[in-house]
Formats: sequence, structure tokens, C-alpha cells
Amino acid sequence: MIKSKFLKIAIIGSVAVLILSACGGTKEEAKDKDNTAVESQDNSSNKEDEKAESIADIDIKEFAKQIADKRTDITFAQMNEGYIQGVMNFDIAKTADYVVYVDASGSTVDEFGVFKANDDAGKDVEKMLDDYLKQRLDTWMDEYMPEEKPKVEKAEIKSKGNYYIYAILGDSDKEQTFSEFDTALTK
Repeated sequence: MIKSKFLKIAIIGSVAVLILSACGGTKEEAKDKDNTAVESQDNSSNKEDEKAESIADIDIKEFAKQIADKRTDITFAQMNEGYIQGVMNFDIAKTADYVVYVDASGSTVDEFGVFKANDDAGKDVEKMLDDYLKQRLDTWMDEYMPEEKPKVEKAEIKSKGNYYIYAILGDSDKEQTFSEFDTALTK
């Protein structure tokens, strides 16, 4: 009888040891797991910092002027604050800097703008640009320069960090402009 009680206690004890060892490791193993998790978080925040650091700070007015000056087939004019606030319905207080160029001759609808959003206003800037491009398409008169409408239909916005660019340009000009935007902002 004593042997059977002893055997039962030994079996129960063995099962308990197995269960406890299966549920976790030593305190040292738990610390190692916690340290690995912290290192993992540190590594991911370092990667985020690297992404943020990989964006160059550029003078958007100089950048846009260079883009405008490369076009010899049209004459771009820089738009003033009244155009940007009134025609574009754009709140410039959301930006640290901005510039918009439009074909001054009126022979094309070619237009582009570059904006540097304030730190907390990127989504607002993107929405205002999107609303502007939608408004341009919604108010398009089909009888007015029908060959230019595809530029308005294919107008796009690109962003990198706090920098935004929109372009109402032909496909190759738009592609070139966006490529130069990306290159200028890459350190």
C-alpha cells in the first residue's frame, strides 16, 4: 500500500515537473526573450529612422525652376499665392513651402506643383492636391482643347516624406519630372 501511494506521488510529481518545464524556461531564458524583443523593436525604429534620414532636404523653388526651365517647348510661369489659395483652394498654412508652375501661353494644360508639408499636415496637403486635380477634371469642357484632356485625366500626385508633387503633364514629361523629384530627395 505504501509502495502504491509512493508510486502515485512519484507519477504525479513527474507529470507536474514535465508540465512546468514545458510551459516555460528558466528566468534567464525569459530575460533573453525579453532582450531579443527589445532589440527587435530597436532595430525596427532604427530602420524607420534610416528611412526618414534618407530623404534629402531640398529647396523646392529651385528644384521646380530647374524642371520648368528644361521645357523649351512651352513657357512656364510661377503662380502666386492668390492662385494657389483661390484657384486651387489650397490652405498654404499647411505647408512649409510651395511652388506651382503653369503654362503661361495657354496652349497646353501643362502644370505642376511642389509642396513641403508641415510635419503634421501631410495627409491634408495630399487631400487638397487630390481635390484640386478632381476639380480640374470635373470642370473640364470637352470642346476646349480635347487633345489636352488625357493629361488632366492622368494627372498624378507623388510623395516622399513631407514632400509632394503633382503633375498635369504628358506621360513622358510627367515620368521625367517624377524621376527627378525622387532623385532630388534621395540622399
